[in-house]
Amino acid sequence: VQKVEERLSALGNCIACNDYVALVHTDLDRETEEVIADVLKVDVFRATIAQNVLVGSYCVLTNQGGLVHARTPMQDMEELSQLIQVPLTAGTVNRGSDIVGAGV
Repeated sequence: VQKVEERLSALGNCIACNDYVALVHTDLDRETEEVIADVLKVDVFRATIAQNVLVGSYCVLTNQGGLVHARTPMQDMEELSQLIQVPLTAGTVNRGSDIVGAGV
């Protein structure tokens, strides 16, 4: 556990991770990125999901796969999937919400 000094709040909306990788908000401080990598022992990648920087809100990851925003382009999903080495599926939760991080 380590304290993070970050200008962005609600880090759960800014980070999506599994046991091996973390996707983070593109504007996250470099120091915060390093803390995430060191504390969680994961590779960290800056990313967007369907052009949204709140990757923790628009993506949920496990070691087996991930669910991303329903409007994520197929090419973006394929690139992200290759980057993080898990298959991704686009979809919704809770009867149609595309903010998948809030419902899983």
